[in-house]
Amino acid sequence: MHLHGRSAIVTGAGGGVGMATARALAAEGASVVCVDVDAEGALRASAAVHAAGTPAVPVVVDIASEAGCAEMVEAAMELYGRLDILHNNAALTDPATVALDRGLCETTIEVFQRVMDVNLRGPYLGCRAAIPHMTATGGGVIVNTSSVYSLIGDDVLAAYSISKGGLNALTRHVATAYGRKGIRCNSIVLGVVNTPTMNRAKDTPRVRGYVEATLTGRPVEPAEIGAAVAFLASDAAVSITGQIIPIDGGQTVHTPWWRPGADES
Repeated sequence: MHLHGRSAIVTGAGGGVGMATARALAAEGASVVCVDVDAEGALRASAAVHAAGTPAVPVVVDIASEAGCAEMVEAAMELYGRLDILHNNAALTDPATVALDRGLCETTIEVFQRVMDVNLRGPYLGCRAAIPHMTATGGGVIVNTSSVYSLIGDDVLAAYSISKGGLNALTRHVATAYGRKGIRCNSIVLGVVNTPTMNRAKDTPRVRGYVEATLTGRPVEPAEIGAAVAFLASDAAVSITGQIIPIDGGQTVHTPWWRPGADES
């Protein structure tokens, strides 16, 4: 899965999944632009990549901004002369917003719009900024971080679910429209992941239920997601594109009445 000589952008790099992905790409030899809206998060991710012995730079932008997405791509081009990998990972997960993202009729238009701006508009703008540079050098790989909420229904997180469903559609469009120009694009679909955000809610009935629904019996580790992204970004995955790939411990594959230890009859 060697990525030597390639450059990558990881958005939301200061979070658990973003940090793990930046480190995984760096471990395979890629130079990384660590993007986050939080300066400390971008710096932490950049330091982690440096620790792996590969070049990295922190970039602080809001991906919901067209200028911000242009800035992160320009940073990769100026520093590394090319852009090969874009991991659209950033999402709006702050507890204050999540608490207001309820059912369709309970979620305000303002909350809906803010979630859509980051979770869907951001990756859309990232793709728009990255694809021309990728095609100019023969192609590239885009990996979008989606969610099990894009595949299954719930009575909360209406805006989040819709944004991630749209992200899957964006993935298929990019793969189809730009595949013959050398662009591969896939979504990874995440369930419950062992991150600080999840750990803050690990004792709630909803999160306990998510973990119980996994077939592995535990949350997915961020490093496992990072390894999957590095694989999808590599030539080993050259024939994988346009796919919506769950990395959820089997959370979404079984009947709703399955539970650990349930009577098999």
